[in-house]
Amino acid sequence: MRLSELGALLGLPMSGGGDPDIRQVAPLATAGEGDLAFYSPGRGDPVAMARCAASALILPPGVEGGTTPRLIADNPLLAAARAQTRLCPEPRPTAGIHPSAVVHPSASVDPTATVGPFVCLDAQAVVGPRAVLRAGVRVGEGSRIGADTVLFDNVVLYQGVVVGERCRVHAGSVLGADGFGYVPDEKGNLFKIPQTGGVTVEDDVEIGALVTIDRATFTTTRIGAGTKIDDHCHVGHNVDLGRHVIMAGMSGVAGSTKIGDRVMIGGMSAISDNLEVASGVMIAGMTGVHKSLTEKGIYEGPRAMPRREFVAFMKAGENLAKLKKRVDALEHLQSPS
Repeated sequence: MRLSELGALLGLPMSGGGDPDIRQVAPLATAGEGDLAFYSPGRGDPVAMARCAASALILPPGVEGGTTPRLIADNPLLAAARAQTRLCPEPRPTAGIHPSAVVHPSASVDPTATVGPFVCLDAQAVVGPRAVLRAGVRVGEGSRIGADTVLFDNVVLYQGVVVGERCRVHAGSVLGADGFGYVPDEKGNLFKIPQTGGVTVEDDVEIGALVTIDRATFTTTRIGAGTKIDDHCHVGHNVDLGRHVIMAGMSGVAGSTKIGDRVMIGGMSAISDNLEVASGVMIAGMTGVHKSLTEKGIYEGPRAMPRREFVAFMKAGENLAKLKKRVDALEHLQSPS
């Protein structure tokens, strides 16, 4: 695709000489002929930009790129992502139902959808227009999959799970398994609380590989529109995850917790049950959240606290260690020889 054509598709002005043919987006350090590289001050190496052999660049306004043809974008990273989507679109399989798939007579599959090898659709399952179910997907009774959604290999939807439009659920993820709920009986044995609720995933959600999202006890576990969940995460029963939440790898939210919109949850963080996290909160990686976070801000630490308090806490610990060394030295000097 010519750079001028790509710029027109993205709505970006073009500068510099020439109109090269572009194949793909590539990093500054390794880009060559046919590649499009991007640079943002503070996010890239200006030396690498000066030496870059790419056929074209994406640069922010005011940054010089010599004679190299370039597109001008306020957000070069976003522009590069959109360019790569145009240059290297994801292959789309042929519509239809593979002969090895098992489809219940009462299931509904749109004729434009793709049902891959060894897929199993239970009774009353619904697969919407242009949806893609890769090999080994299992869709439980009454579950519904919206238009243009992709379920990758071996995804499992238990019964009654609703997945919206334009979602992506990566390999091995399980949506709708029982929530973790038990109550001691008269003998002290654990009696299982029936998990009879559902899971609803709204539109434009992406769920990474090997994610588990538990069904609600009585109501619905909800994943809000536009939310992105990384690999190896766990969302407990009755959780309400807001819109456009980012949840990084190996983090978890325990049951009945409500997460607001545009919350950022760092990797390996753990959020306890029956809490509320306000919209716009940022939770640093490896943070433990044991009480509700009702004010917008950045929180971190083994027991989540505002960043300024956590930094002071860490400095106090360092000073305490230094003080202990001084006391130990003084005691050594004063001890009888």
